[in-house]
Amino acid sequence: MGIDPSQVMCDVAMRHNRRASAAGRVCIERAGVNETPAADDSFDKTLSVHTIYFWPDLHTGLHEIHRVLRPGGRLLLAFHSSKNQAVVDRLPKSVYSLRSDRGVVDALGRCRFSDVQIEKADGVVHGTIVWLCAPLGLDGNPLRDTNHPDEARHELPVVGIEMLSGFRADEDEAKRWAGGTVYDPGNGYTYRGTIRMEGDNRLLLRGFIGISLFGRTTTWIRVGSQGTHPKLP
Repeated sequence: MGIDPSQVMCDVAMRHNRRASAAGRVCIERAGVNETPAADDSFDKTLSVHTIYFWPDLHTGLHEIHRVLRPGGRLLLAFHSSKNQAVVDRLPKSVYSLRSDRGVVDALGRCRFSDVQIEKADGVVHGTIVWLCAPLGLDGNPLRDTNHPDEARHELPVVGIEMLSGFRADEDEAKRWAGGTVYDPGNGYTYRGTIRMEGDNRLLLRGFIGISLFGRTTTWIRVGSQGTHPKLP
């Protein structure tokens, strides 16, 4: 499937892919990245080449891509960095919103392009980051926990950080864990949290400050949910 908010570009794409479209191998839709006309977990791979400049909102677009990607899927983003002064000088700011490499990498982390291994020990559930979509910084070295308020942790690699801590089974509600904390290496903040399972392969994590009413829920999908991984303890 290919999408573009411009009907002109959709028509051009259809002319170039007429035979593949007739054979059912290509589908072109007029749509923006913020509202992809596809169900959850639809694609193994997504590709964006020099379109990120025109996205209305980077985080919303990445969240939508995350929604339609299957667990273990791959995303390729090709773009000019705002640090490339020659490009900055050439492209009109009224049309192009250039973004820094660091900003895109941070946004990928915040949009949960990562794998977290969840385990239970002595009745307590913990979660450790074991994989990142973009694991390296601009210097080519592994990303470090530089946003943590404790400077002593700034040299720790993000891969290997405990993101979920101290969750215990809720005695009043099955498949729910509470009393734990959620650490976000994207901003260095630690939130209170709850975990609830929706079926065997979908986890709803709610992070909040103060009371649960004022927070945000994210959906995590089990990697290898076709049966290659054990169920959450």
